Amino acid sequence: MSRKFGSMAIPDTLLGAASYIPNLLGSPSAWFGHLPFAWWLMQETSPKIFVELGTHYGHSYFSFCQSVVDRSISSKCYAVDTWQGDDHAGQYSDDIYEKVAAHNKEHFSGFSQLLRKTFDEAVDYFDDGSINLLHIDGLHTYEAVRHDFETWLPKLAPGAVVLFHDISVRDRNFEVWKFWDELKLRYPSHCEFSHSFGLGILQLNNAPPDRELTWLGAADSDKAQLVTYFAALGGRQFERFEASRAATELHTTLRRRDAQIETLSAQLTAVQTQFKSSLSWRVTAPLRFALRSVQVSFAPVAAVVNTVQRLGGVKNALAATLQLYRVVGAKGLLFGICEAVFPRNIFPTGGSGSFDRNDYAEWLRRYDSLTDEVRDTMRKTLASWPDRPLISVIMPTYNPSPKWLAAAIESVQNQIYPNWELCIADDASTDITIRPILEQYSKNDARIKVIWREQNGHISAASNSALQIATGKWVALLDHDDLLSEHALYWVADAINKHPDTHLIYSDEDKLN
Repeated sequence: MSRKFGSMAIPDTLLGAASYIPNLLGSPSAWFGHLPFAWWLMQETSPKIFVELGTHYGHSYFSFCQSVVDRSISSKCYAVDTWQGDDHAGQYSDDIYEKVAAHNKEHFSGFSQLLRKTFDEAVDYFDDGSINLLHIDGLHTYEAVRHDFETWLPKLAPGAVVLFHDISVRDRNFEVWKFWDELKLRYPSHCEFSHSFGLGILQLNNAPPDRELTWLGAADSDKAQLVTYFAALGGRQFERFEASRAATELHTTLRRRDAQIETLSAQLTAVQTQFKSSLSWRVTAPLRFALRSVQVSFAPVAAVVNTVQRLGGVKNALAATLQLYRVVGAKGLLFGICEAVFPRNIFPTGGSGSFDRNDYAEWLRRYDSLTDEVRDTMRKTLASWPDRPLISVIMPTYNPSPKWLAAAIESVQNQIYPNWELCIADDASTDITIRPILEQYSKNDARIKVIWREQNGHISAASNSALQIATGKWVALLDHDDLLSEHALYWVADAINKHPDTHLIYSDEDKLN
Protein backbone atom coordinates (compact mmCIF):
# COMPACT_ATOMS: atom_id res chain seq x y z
CA MET A 1 0.00 0.00 0.00
CA SER A 2 1.15 3.54 -0.68
CA ARG A 3 -0.21 7.06 -0.76
CA LYS A 4 0.71 10.34 -2.40
CA PHE A 5 3.09 12.61 -0.53
CA GLY A 6 3.06 15.60 -2.88
CA SER A 7 3.49 14.02 -6.32
CA MET A 8 5.49 11.02 -5.09
CA ALA A 9 4.21 7.72 -3.80
CA ILE A 10 5.22 6.94 -0.22
CA PRO A 11 4.39 3.60 1.45
CA ASP A 12 2.03 3.56 4.42
CA THR A 13 4.95 2.46 6.60
CA LEU A 14 5.85 6.16 6.72
CA LEU A 15 3.13 6.69 9.33
CA GLY A 16 4.61 3.98 11.54
CA ALA A 17 7.72 6.08 12.06
CA ALA A 18 5.62 8.54 14.06
CA SER A 19 5.10 5.96 16.81
CA TYR A 20 8.68 4.72 16.93
CA ILE A 21 10.32 5.01 20.38
CA PRO A 22 14.04 4.16 20.42
CA ASN A 23 15.61 2.11 23.15
CA LEU A 24 18.38 4.65 23.87
CA LEU A 25 21.54 3.92 25.82
CA GLY A 26 21.23 7.14 27.83
CA SER A 27 23.96 9.28 26.26
CA PRO A 28 23.47 12.40 24.10
CA SER A 29 23.90 11.84 20.37
CA ALA A 30 24.11 13.97 17.24
CA TRP A 31 22.01 11.24 15.59
CA PHE A 32 18.87 11.69 17.71
CA GLY A 33 17.09 13.69 15.01
CA HIS A 34 17.49 10.90 12.43
CA LEU A 35 16.45 7.87 14.51
CA PRO A 36 12.87 7.64 13.15
CA PHE A 37 14.20 7.86 9.59
CA ALA A 38 16.73 5.07 10.23
CA TRP A 39 13.94 2.87 11.62
CA TRP A 40 11.75 3.57 8.57
CA LEU A 41 14.53 3.28 5.98
CA MET A 42 15.36 -0.23 7.19
CA GLN A 43 11.84 -1.28 6.21
CA GLU A 44 12.03 0.53 2.89
CA THR A 45 15.26 -1.18 1.84
CA SER A 46 14.92 -4.55 3.65
CA PRO A 47 18.66 -5.14 3.18
CA LYS A 48 20.11 -8.62 3.31
CA ILE A 49 23.26 -7.01 4.74
CA PHE A 50 23.51 -3.68 6.54
CA VAL A 51 26.89 -2.23 7.57
CA GLU A 52 27.60 0.84 9.69
CA LEU A 53 31.07 2.38 9.66
CA GLY A 54 31.44 4.29 12.94
CA THR A 55 29.04 3.32 15.73
CA HIS A 56 30.27 4.96 18.98
CA TYR A 57 27.36 4.71 21.49
CA GLY A 58 25.21 2.82 19.00
CA HIS A 59 22.22 5.16 18.76
CA SER A 60 21.98 5.04 14.97
CA TYR A 61 22.99 1.39 14.65
CA PHE A 62 20.52 0.11 17.20
CA SER A 63 17.67 2.05 15.56
CA PHE A 64 18.32 0.07 12.38
CA CYS A 65 18.49 -3.11 14.44
CA GLN A 66 15.27 -2.30 16.30
CA SER A 67 13.48 -1.96 12.97
CA VAL A 68 14.66 -5.48 12.07
CA VAL A 69 13.02 -6.78 15.24
CA ASP A 70 9.87 -4.66 15.06
CA ARG A 71 9.15 -5.51 11.41
CA SER A 72 10.59 -9.04 11.29
CA ILE A 73 13.06 -8.14 8.53
CA SER A 74 15.48 -10.84 7.39
CA SER A 75 18.77 -8.93 7.68
CA LYS A 76 22.30 -9.34 8.91
CA CYS A 77 23.68 -6.22 10.60
CA TYR A 78 27.31 -5.31 11.23
CA ALA A 79 28.77 -2.42 13.23
CA VAL A 80 32.39 -1.60 12.39
CA ASP A 81 34.35 0.56 14.84
CA THR A 82 37.57 0.46 16.85
CA TRP A 83 35.69 2.03 19.80
CA GLN A 84 38.79 4.06 20.51
CA GLY A 85 37.67 7.37 18.99
CA ASP A 86 39.21 9.79 16.50
CA ASP A 87 39.99 13.48 16.09
CA HIS A 88 36.30 14.36 15.64
CA ALA A 89 34.59 11.96 18.06
CA GLY A 90 37.33 12.30 20.68
CA GLN A 91 39.07 9.44 22.44
CA TYR A 92 37.10 7.11 24.71
CA SER A 93 37.70 4.18 27.00
CA ASP A 94 36.65 0.53 26.73
CA ASP A 95 33.58 1.00 28.89
CA ILE A 96 31.68 2.46 25.91
CA TYR A 97 32.38 -0.63 23.82
CA GLU A 98 31.41 -2.86 26.75
CA LYS A 99 28.05 -1.10 27.11
CA VAL A 100 27.37 -1.32 23.37
CA ALA A 101 28.38 -4.97 23.28
CA ALA A 102 26.16 -5.79 26.28
CA HIS A 103 23.17 -4.00 24.71
CA ASN A 104 23.74 -5.80 21.41
CA LYS A 105 24.01 -9.18 23.10
CA GLU A 106 20.83 -8.65 25.10
CA HIS A 107 18.62 -7.43 22.26
CA PHE A 108 20.04 -8.23 18.82
CA SER A 109 22.60 -11.04 19.05
CA GLY A 110 20.63 -13.25 16.66
CA PHE A 111 21.42 -11.10 13.60
CA SER A 112 23.83 -8.36 14.70
CA GLN A 113 27.62 -8.53 15.04
CA LEU A 114 30.14 -5.95 16.26
CA LEU A 115 33.44 -5.89 14.33
CA ARG A 116 36.06 -4.13 16.44
CA LYS A 117 38.33 -3.26 13.53
CA THR A 118 39.39 -0.33 11.39
CA PHE A 119 37.23 0.23 8.32
CA ASP A 120 40.06 -0.95 6.04
CA GLU A 121 40.57 -4.10 8.11
CA ALA A 122 36.88 -4.99 8.03
CA VAL A 123 36.29 -4.51 4.29
CA ASP A 124 37.68 -7.95 3.39
CA TYR A 125 35.10 -9.52 5.73
CA PHE A 126 32.42 -8.94 3.05
CA ASP A 127 31.97 -10.29 -0.47
CA ASP A 128 31.81 -7.95 -3.43
CA GLY A 129 28.28 -6.82 -4.28
CA SER A 130 26.83 -8.08 -0.98
CA ILE A 131 25.93 -4.95 1.05
CA ASN A 132 22.51 -3.39 0.42
CA LEU A 133 22.64 -0.55 2.99
CA LEU A 134 25.80 1.27 4.15
CA HIS A 135 26.06 4.05 6.74
CA ILE A 136 29.35 6.00 6.73
CA ASP A 137 29.97 7.97 9.93
CA GLY A 138 33.70 7.75 10.63
CA LEU A 139 36.33 10.47 10.48
CA HIS A 140 34.74 13.46 8.75
CA THR A 141 37.58 14.98 6.72
CA TYR A 142 37.17 15.10 2.95
CA GLU A 143 39.98 12.62 2.39
CA ALA A 144 38.69 10.16 5.00
CA VAL A 145 35.06 10.06 3.86
CA ARG A 146 36.07 9.81 0.20
CA HIS A 147 38.46 6.97 1.03
CA ASP A 148 35.77 5.12 2.98
CA PHE A 149 33.22 5.40 0.17
CA GLU A 150 35.59 4.36 -2.60
CA THR A 151 37.02 1.50 -0.53
CA TRP A 152 33.61 0.04 0.24
CA LEU A 153 31.98 0.79 -3.13
CA PRO A 154 32.92 -2.62 -4.63
CA LYS A 155 31.17 -4.31 -1.72
CA LEU A 156 27.85 -2.61 -2.50
CA ALA A 157 25.05 -4.53 -4.21
CA PRO A 158 23.26 -3.08 -7.27
CA GLY A 159 21.00 -0.24 -6.14
CA ALA A 160 22.52 -0.13 -2.66
CA VAL A 161 21.67 2.86 -0.43
CA VAL A 162 24.43 4.84 1.27
CA LEU A 163 24.07 7.32 4.16
CA PHE A 164 26.49 10.12 5.08
CA HIS A 165 26.15 11.90 8.43
CA ASP A 166 27.23 15.49 9.27
CA ILE A 167 26.79 16.93 5.76
CA SER A 168 25.68 20.26 7.31
CA VAL A 169 28.76 20.78 9.49
CA ARG A 170 31.42 23.11 8.03
CA ASP A 171 33.78 23.80 10.92
CA ARG A 172 36.43 21.89 12.88
CA ASN A 173 37.69 20.32 9.64
CA PHE A 174 34.35 18.59 8.95
CA GLU A 175 34.26 18.25 5.16
CA VAL A 176 31.64 15.59 4.45
CA TRP A 177 29.61 18.36 2.78
CA LYS A 178 32.32 18.85 0.17
CA PHE A 179 32.36 15.20 -0.88
CA TRP A 180 28.56 15.05 -0.67
CA ASP A 181 28.29 17.90 -3.18
CA GLU A 182 30.35 15.81 -5.62
CA LEU A 183 28.27 12.67 -5.05
CA LYS A 184 24.98 14.49 -5.75
CA LEU A 185 26.17 15.18 -9.29
CA ARG A 186 27.00 11.50 -9.84
CA TYR A 187 23.92 9.99 -8.22
CA PRO A 188 20.64 11.81 -9.07
CA SER A 189 18.59 9.60 -6.71
CA HIS A 190 19.41 11.36 -3.47
CA CYS A 191 17.89 13.29 -0.59
CA GLU A 192 19.37 15.36 2.22
CA PHE A 193 18.31 16.45 5.69
CA SER A 194 19.73 19.59 7.27
CA HIS A 195 18.59 18.92 10.86
CA SER A 196 20.76 17.08 13.43
CA PHE A 197 23.97 18.09 11.63
CA GLY A 198 22.68 16.85 8.28
CA LEU A 199 22.20 13.46 6.65
CA GLY A 200 22.73 12.60 3.00
CA ILE A 201 21.01 9.60 1.39
CA LEU A 202 21.78 8.30 -2.10
CA GLN A 203 21.02 5.20 -4.13
CA LEU A 204 23.45 3.78 -6.67
CA ASN A 205 22.46 4.25 -10.27
CA ASN A 206 22.21 0.53 -11.08
CA ALA A 207 19.15 -0.21 -8.94
CA PRO A 208 16.93 -3.05 -10.24
CA PRO A 209 13.24 -2.05 -10.61
CA ASP A 210 12.13 -3.95 -7.51
CA ARG A 211 14.66 -2.12 -5.30
CA GLU A 212 14.35 1.38 -6.73
CA LEU A 213 13.36 4.04 -4.17
CA THR A 214 11.31 6.38 -6.33
CA TRP A 215 11.05 9.04 -3.63
CA LEU A 216 14.80 9.62 -3.83
CA GLY A 217 14.39 10.73 -7.44
CA ALA A 218 11.38 12.96 -6.85
CA ALA A 219 11.35 16.73 -7.30
CA ASP A 220 13.01 18.76 -4.55
CA SER A 221 9.68 20.41 -3.67
CA ASP A 222 8.15 17.02 -2.91
CA LYS A 223 11.15 15.74 -1.00
CA ALA A 224 10.99 18.90 1.12
CA GLN A 225 7.73 17.61 2.63
CA LEU A 226 9.43 14.34 3.54
CA VAL A 227 12.31 16.27 5.10
CA THR A 228 9.92 18.40 7.17
CA TYR A 229 8.09 15.29 8.36
CA PHE A 230 11.19 13.52 9.62
CA ALA A 231 12.66 16.72 11.08
CA ALA A 232 9.53 17.00 13.23
CA LEU A 233 9.74 13.36 14.30
CA GLY A 234 13.42 13.82 15.09
CA GLY A 235 12.63 16.76 17.32
CA ARG A 236 10.46 14.49 19.46
CA GLN A 237 13.45 12.23 20.12
CA PHE A 238 15.36 15.14 21.65
CA GLU A 239 12.35 15.90 23.84
CA ARG A 240 12.14 12.26 24.96
CA PHE A 241 15.82 12.19 25.84
CA GLU A 242 15.66 15.43 27.83
CA ALA A 243 12.57 14.21 29.70
CA SER A 244 14.24 10.87 30.44
CA ARG A 245 17.43 12.55 31.63
CA ALA A 246 15.48 14.95 33.86
CA ALA A 247 13.58 12.03 35.39
CA THR A 248 16.83 10.16 36.03
CA GLU A 249 18.38 13.19 37.71
CA LEU A 250 15.27 13.65 39.85
CA HIS A 251 15.29 10.01 40.95
CA THR A 252 18.98 10.25 41.80
CA THR A 253 18.35 13.38 43.88
CA LEU A 254 15.43 11.74 45.69
CA ARG A 255 17.44 8.61 46.46
CA ARG A 256 20.26 10.76 47.83
CA ARG A 257 17.78 12.75 49.93
CA ASP A 258 16.13 9.58 51.26
CA ALA A 259 19.52 8.20 52.26
CA GLN A 260 20.30 11.42 54.11
CA ILE A 261 16.93 11.31 55.88
CA GLU A 262 17.49 7.71 56.96
CA THR A 263 20.92 8.60 58.32
CA LEU A 264 19.58 11.61 60.25
CA SER A 265 16.61 9.60 61.51
CA ALA A 266 18.91 6.88 62.83
CA GLN A 267 21.09 9.47 64.55
CA LEU A 268 18.02 11.16 66.09
CA THR A 269 16.65 7.82 67.31
CA ALA A 270 19.97 7.03 68.94
CA VAL A 271 20.02 10.41 70.70
CA GLN A 272 16.38 10.02 71.86
CA THR A 273 17.04 6.53 73.17
CA GLN A 274 20.06 7.74 75.09
CA PHE A 275 18.17 10.76 76.47
CA LYS A 276 15.06 8.80 77.51
CA SER A 277 17.20 6.37 79.43
CA SER A 278 18.59 9.19 81.56
CA LEU A 279 17.53 9.77 85.14
CA SER A 280 16.19 13.31 84.49
CA TRP A 281 13.75 12.04 81.81
CA ARG A 282 12.33 9.38 84.12
CA VAL A 283 11.98 11.78 87.07
CA THR A 284 10.05 14.41 85.06
CA ALA A 285 7.54 11.94 83.54
CA PRO A 286 4.62 12.96 85.87
CA LEU A 287 5.11 16.65 85.06
CA ARG A 288 5.03 16.02 81.28
CA PHE A 289 1.79 14.05 81.64
CA ALA A 290 0.15 16.92 83.51
CA LEU A 291 1.19 19.46 80.90
CA ARG A 292 -0.25 17.33 78.07
CA SER A 293 -3.57 17.06 79.89
CA VAL A 294 -3.79 20.85 80.28
CA GLN A 295 -2.93 21.35 76.63
CA VAL A 296 -5.71 19.03 75.44
CA SER A 297 -8.25 20.53 77.86
CA PHE A 298 -7.64 24.14 76.82
CA ALA A 299 -6.97 23.56 73.12
CA PRO A 300 -10.66 23.68 72.00
CA VAL A 301 -11.28 26.91 73.93
CA ALA A 302 -8.15 28.51 72.47
CA ALA A 303 -9.16 27.42 68.97
CA VAL A 304 -12.62 29.05 69.27
CA VAL A 305 -11.17 32.32 70.62
CA ASN A 306 -8.52 32.45 67.88
CA THR A 307 -11.09 31.77 65.14
CA VAL A 308 -13.44 34.53 66.36
CA GLN A 309 -10.56 37.00 66.60
CA ARG A 310 -9.30 36.08 63.14
CA LEU A 311 -12.74 36.69 61.62
CA GLY A 312 -13.07 40.12 63.25
CA GLY A 313 -15.50 39.44 66.10
CA VAL A 314 -18.54 37.37 67.02
CA LYS A 315 -20.83 38.96 64.40
CA ASN A 316 -18.49 38.20 61.52
CA ALA A 317 -17.86 34.69 62.84
CA LEU A 318 -21.61 33.96 62.88
CA ALA A 319 -21.99 35.34 59.34
CA ALA A 320 -19.13 33.14 58.13
CA THR A 321 -20.72 30.13 59.82
CA LEU A 322 -24.05 30.80 58.08
CA GLN A 323 -22.31 31.10 54.70
CA LEU A 324 -20.50 27.82 55.31
CA TYR A 325 -23.80 26.14 56.19
CA ARG A 326 -25.38 27.31 52.91
CA VAL A 327 -22.53 25.78 50.91
CA VAL A 328 -21.71 22.52 52.69
CA GLY A 329 -24.85 21.77 54.68
CA ALA A 330 -25.26 20.72 58.31
CA LYS A 331 -22.94 17.70 58.11
CA GLY A 332 -20.17 19.67 56.47
CA LEU A 333 -20.61 22.52 58.96
CA LEU A 334 -20.31 20.14 61.93
CA PHE A 335 -17.18 18.58 60.45
CA GLY A 336 -15.65 22.03 59.84
CA ILE A 337 -16.32 23.10 63.42
CA CYS A 338 -14.71 19.92 64.74
CA GLU A 339 -11.72 20.52 62.53
CA ALA A 340 -11.34 24.09 63.82
CA VAL A 341 -11.98 23.36 67.50
CA PHE A 342 -10.04 20.09 67.76
CA PRO A 343 -6.78 20.47 65.83
CA ARG A 344 -5.45 17.21 64.50
CA ASN A 345 -2.13 17.59 66.26
CA ILE A 346 -3.68 17.17 69.74
CA PHE A 347 -4.55 13.54 69.01
CA PRO A 348 -1.93 10.79 69.19
CA THR A 349 -0.51 9.70 65.83
CA GLY A 350 -2.58 6.87 64.44
CA GLY A 351 -5.63 7.75 66.52
CA SER A 352 -9.10 7.79 65.06
CA GLY A 353 -8.97 11.56 64.50
CA SER A 354 -5.52 11.77 62.93
CA PHE A 355 -4.30 11.63 59.34
CA ASP A 356 -1.13 12.37 57.44
CA ARG A 357 -1.40 15.95 56.15
CA ASN A 358 1.03 15.04 53.37
CA ASP A 359 -1.51 12.51 52.07
CA TYR A 360 -3.02 14.69 49.34
CA ALA A 361 -5.72 12.22 48.34
CA GLU A 362 -6.98 12.07 51.93
CA TRP A 363 -6.87 15.87 52.18
CA LEU A 364 -9.04 16.14 49.05
CA ARG A 365 -11.48 13.59 50.40
CA ARG A 366 -11.90 15.49 53.65
CA TYR A 367 -11.87 19.11 52.49
CA ASP A 368 -12.36 19.39 48.74
CA SER A 369 -14.76 16.62 47.67
CA LEU A 370 -18.28 17.69 46.76
CA THR A 371 -21.43 15.78 47.57
CA ASP A 372 -24.53 15.88 45.35
CA GLU A 373 -26.16 18.04 48.00
CA VAL A 374 -23.36 20.60 47.79
CA ARG A 375 -23.48 20.59 43.99
CA ASP A 376 -27.24 21.27 44.04
CA THR A 377 -26.68 24.11 46.50
CA MET A 378 -24.05 25.65 44.26
CA ARG A 379 -26.30 25.43 41.19
CA LYS A 380 -29.19 27.08 43.07
CA THR A 381 -26.85 29.79 44.31
CA LEU A 382 -25.43 30.61 40.88
CA ALA A 383 -28.94 30.78 39.46
CA SER A 384 -29.58 33.74 41.77
CA TRP A 385 -26.48 35.70 40.72
CA PRO A 386 -27.16 38.95 38.86
CA ASP A 387 -24.10 38.37 36.65
CA ARG A 388 -23.23 35.04 35.06
CA PRO A 389 -20.46 36.12 32.66
CA LEU A 390 -19.08 34.00 29.84
CA ILE A 391 -15.59 32.80 30.82
CA SER A 392 -13.26 32.01 27.92
CA VAL A 393 -10.77 29.31 28.97
CA ILE A 394 -7.60 29.71 26.90
CA MET A 395 -5.58 26.53 26.27
CA PRO A 396 -2.43 26.41 24.09
CA THR A 397 -1.41 22.88 23.05
CA TYR A 398 1.79 21.42 21.62
CA ASN A 399 2.40 17.66 21.56
CA PRO A 400 0.73 16.98 24.93
CA SER A 401 0.22 13.48 26.25
CA PRO A 402 -3.12 12.44 24.68
CA LYS A 403 -4.26 11.07 28.06
CA TRP A 404 -3.61 14.34 29.90
CA LEU A 405 -5.04 16.44 27.07
CA ALA A 406 -8.33 14.55 27.22
CA ALA A 407 -8.41 14.86 31.01
CA ALA A 408 -7.78 18.62 30.83
CA ILE A 409 -10.61 19.16 28.32
CA GLU A 410 -13.04 17.02 30.28
CA SER A 411 -12.21 18.88 33.50
CA VAL A 412 -13.59 21.99 31.79
CA GLN A 413 -16.66 20.15 30.53
CA ASN A 414 -17.38 18.93 34.07
CA GLN A 415 -17.58 22.42 35.57
CA ILE A 416 -20.55 23.18 37.82
CA TYR A 417 -20.55 26.71 36.38
CA PRO A 418 -21.92 26.21 32.86
CA ASN A 419 -21.29 29.54 31.14
CA TRP A 420 -17.83 28.92 29.63
CA GLU A 421 -16.14 28.36 26.31
CA LEU A 422 -12.87 26.50 25.76
CA CYS A 423 -10.60 28.15 23.17
CA ILE A 424 -7.76 25.85 22.11
CA ALA A 425 -4.84 26.92 19.91
CA ASP A 426 -2.78 23.98 18.64
CA ASP A 427 0.80 25.25 18.19
CA ALA A 428 1.62 23.12 15.11
CA SER A 429 1.82 19.85 17.04
CA THR A 430 3.88 17.20 15.25
CA ASP A 431 2.21 14.33 17.13
CA ILE A 432 -0.34 12.97 14.63
CA THR A 433 -2.64 11.77 17.45
CA ILE A 434 -3.40 15.29 18.72
CA ARG A 435 -5.50 16.69 15.86
CA PRO A 436 -8.11 13.86 15.86
CA ILE A 437 -8.56 14.29 19.62
CA LEU A 438 -9.19 18.04 19.37
CA GLU A 439 -11.44 17.63 16.33
CA GLN A 440 -13.57 15.05 18.14
CA TYR A 441 -14.08 17.18 21.26
CA SER A 442 -14.92 20.32 19.25
CA LYS A 443 -17.34 18.34 17.10
CA ASN A 444 -19.21 16.97 20.12
CA ASP A 445 -19.31 20.18 22.21
CA ALA A 446 -20.11 23.54 20.59
CA ARG A 447 -18.49 25.35 23.52
CA ILE A 448 -15.07 23.97 22.46
CA LYS A 449 -13.33 25.89 19.65
CA VAL A 450 -9.98 25.08 18.05
CA ILE A 451 -7.61 27.18 15.96
CA TRP A 452 -4.71 25.53 14.12
CA ARG A 453 -1.36 27.35 13.97
CA GLU A 454 0.81 26.63 10.92
CA GLN A 455 4.09 27.31 12.72
CA ASN A 456 5.24 26.62 16.27
CA GLY A 457 5.44 29.91 18.16
CA HIS A 458 5.56 28.62 21.76
CA ILE A 459 3.14 29.31 24.59
CA SER A 460 2.77 33.10 24.30
CA ALA A 461 2.05 33.11 20.57
CA ALA A 462 -0.29 30.15 20.92
CA SER A 463 -2.17 31.80 23.78
CA ASN A 464 -2.62 34.94 21.68
CA SER A 465 -4.00 32.80 18.85
CA ALA A 466 -6.54 31.30 21.25
CA LEU A 467 -7.53 34.81 22.36
CA GLN A 468 -8.48 35.59 18.75
CA ILE A 469 -11.40 33.17 18.96
CA ALA A 470 -12.42 34.06 22.54
CA THR A 471 -15.71 35.94 23.00
CA GLY A 472 -16.07 35.89 26.80
CA LYS A 473 -16.01 38.90 29.10
CA TRP A 474 -13.47 37.09 31.28
CA VAL A 475 -10.45 35.03 30.22
CA ALA A 476 -8.97 32.11 32.17
CA LEU A 477 -5.64 30.43 31.37
CA LEU A 478 -5.26 26.64 31.43
CA ASP A 479 -2.30 24.47 30.41
CA HIS A 480 -2.87 21.38 28.27
CA ASP A 481 -1.73 19.05 31.08
CA ASP A 482 -3.58 20.69 34.00
CA LEU A 483 -6.95 19.92 35.56
CA LEU A 484 -9.71 22.19 36.87
CA SER A 485 -11.55 21.08 39.98
CA GLU A 486 -15.25 20.89 39.14
CA HIS A 487 -16.09 24.00 41.21
CA ALA A 488 -13.13 26.10 40.00
CA LEU A 489 -15.11 28.39 37.67
CA TYR A 490 -17.95 28.54 40.21
CA TRP A 491 -15.71 30.27 42.72
CA VAL A 492 -14.33 32.57 40.03
CA ALA A 493 -17.85 33.63 39.09
CA ASP A 494 -18.72 33.97 42.78
CA ALA A 495 -15.80 36.38 43.22
CA ILE A 496 -16.93 38.36 40.17
CA ASN A 497 -20.39 38.80 41.64
CA LYS A 498 -19.15 39.73 45.10
CA HIS A 499 -16.53 42.14 43.81
CA PRO A 500 -17.89 43.68 40.58
CA ASP A 501 -15.00 46.17 40.32
CA THR A 502 -12.42 43.37 40.12
CA HIS A 503 -10.27 43.11 36.98
CA LEU A 504 -7.91 40.27 37.88
CA ILE A 505 -8.54 37.08 39.86
CA TYR A 506 -5.67 34.80 40.90
CA SER A 507 -6.34 31.14 41.61
CA ASP A 508 -3.67 28.97 43.24
CA GLU A 509 -2.80 25.43 42.13
CA ASP A 510 -1.81 22.10 43.66
CA LYS A 511 0.38 19.32 42.26
CA LEU A 512 -1.42 16.01 41.76
CA ASN A 513 1.80 14.12 41.12
